[in-house]
Amino acid sequence: MDFFQNPFYILSATPHDNHRRIMELADRYSLIQDPEKCREAAATLTHPRRRLYAEIAWLPSIAPESVEEILEFLRSSALNLFGIDLTQVRNLCDKNEQMPITKSNLLTAGLSRLVHHTSENVPEWILEIAWASKDIDAEAVCAVINSDRKVAGFSPVQLSNTEEEIQNLQDYYRQVMTSALKRLSAKQRARAVTLAVELTTRRTKQLPRLINRLVASYEIDAHESLAEHEAMIAELNDKLRAAVDADRPDSELAPVVAQFIQAVKDWDAVAQPIQVSRKSQGRSHDASADLAWRVRELALHLWNEYGKLDICQQLINTLQEVFAEVNEVVAIIDEDTRTLGEIAQQHTRLTQGVKLFERLKEQVDSLQTAADSKKLASVLKLMAIGLIQSVKKWDAAAQPIEASQSVSLLVRGLALHLWNEHGKLDLSLQLTDVLQEVFGEVDDIANRLAEDKRILNQFAKQRARMIEGVEKFEKIKDQVEKLRAAADAKRFDALTNSMTDELIQSVNNWDVSTQPIEANQSVSLLVRDLALHLWNEHGQLDLSLQLTKVLQRVFADVGEISDRLAEDKKVLSQLAQQRARMIEKSVNENRAGGYGCLIFLLLGILGALLQAC
Repeated sequence: MDFFQNPFYILSATPHDNHRRIMELADRYSLIQDPEKCREAAATLTHPRRRLYAEIAWLPSIAPESVEEILEFLRSSALNLFGIDLTQVRNLCDKNEQMPITKSNLLTAGLSRLVHHTSENVPEWILEIAWASKDIDAEAVCAVINSDRKVAGFSPVQLSNTEEEIQNLQDYYRQVMTSALKRLSAKQRARAVTLAVELTTRRTKQLPRLINRLVASYEIDAHESLAEHEAMIAELNDKLRAAVDADRPDSELAPVVAQFIQAVKDWDAVAQPIQVSRKSQGRSHDASADLAWRVRELALHLWNEYGKLDICQQLINTLQEVFAEVNEVVAIIDEDTRTLGEIAQQHTRLTQGVKLFERLKEQVDSLQTAADSKKLASVLKLMAIGLIQSVKKWDAAAQPIEASQSVSLLVRGLALHLWNEHGKLDLSLQLTDVLQEVFGEVDDIANRLAEDKRILNQFAKQRARMIEGVEKFEKIKDQVEKLRAAADAKRFDALTNSMTDELIQSVNNWDVSTQPIEANQSVSLLVRDLALHLWNEHGQLDLSLQLTKVLQRVFADVGEISDRLAEDKKVLSQLAQQRARMIEKSVNENRAGGYGCLIFLLLGILGALLQAC
């Protein structure tokens, strides 16, 4: 009952007025108001049972002067262009220290006089009324009313009757709230009720009875709207299935999917207040759960039957977003989201793997073609660097074993081709190294690559020894030529001896065991020829012997060479012995001739001395 429709207001009566006073007031106000209305008001206030609702809907426990202040506030607010302000009503309630029922009545009167209704301010009023009415104590109200009745001379009221009328009054509160909500658009109304429920659940898990009854009323009013949205969803569901069955491209499916998702969100916008209310009560909104299962069934159908992962994820994400208040849906949808996320990641990795494999195949073909075309080494090196970078991007742990095997075989085949066909050992080793780095944890591949690496390393070591041998050979050849030139120039001095020592040192550094037989033969023949030249052409037996000895020592284990050197050594040694004997004989002969000359000299000196005497 609105304040201005209350019999106490119509007759300007107070709860302390007795029967006679009420009748006098009815006669007086019949002269300036509708007489029938005044008689009806007097009949209500003088009838003990009918009077109770008017007492409860009025301002119990408020002094007459405060009642007038409150009524004046409400009258002035009605004339205010901007309407009543909630803060002012709160202040008025606090000022008069009112009972919960009086505060509830005043707040309801304020809401009924609200001018500008929004989805933000209406929930504030609703919550104020709900929390105030929640604290109404029927026994306290009954005691105040009976106290006033005792003064007015009316019979006391029973507690059970008081409780009944309080329930009727709360029905009126709900009607005022519903009327305020109906001044909003359907979307704003749903938002307002949702906000009211959400703000309430922040303070308590159990909603006040008035909020629950308001949501129940809202649900009845929203039934038709929900049915319309559900019909739209069903139509779009059939349309989407038909388009997918017809193998329409994703570009044509996208608008239908967007419409379907929006229809689900629109449905949820209407149903959300009901969902939140049911959740606070530990109950489920069956219509929301049914719709969620239908949408989920569509999503899984599109994935399982047609592989439409993206559309499936969109639908499941929508369910997770809009049905968060439906308990039995949340856990399953969360699991679907996690599973689809993993599938999407795997799908992404596979797609990336296919693209990377195609890129690798293109680079392998290009590098092999360039090698077969005898392109410059610098060009091949740059192409190999690009290929190595691509191989490093391959994630063996995230790709199927078959894909990893294909990549490794592709690049391995190129590595072996570069070595076997073109002798590009360095490039082959680089490719093998990166394959081992990327596929080192894949057993079947790793073992094969390890064997490739072992063989290539052997070739690399052999090549290194050969290169080292070539460098040593060139050095020995240069030293031989210089020593030969010095000998031919008759320069047998300290320089020649120094050059011989250097050549001997180089020959000592030659490693017979690491070089091929041809290289050993070339070195031995080169130095042997010099040794023979020094003896045959210049008679330098000592130098020839020194060189032959070092050759014999270095190539002692090379049968064919060592035999020839042994023969050289034998001949040179014989010549050296022969020369030694000749030198010794010459020395002896020279010594005998010297003694004869000395005797002749002494005889001559003696003859001269005798002649002088």
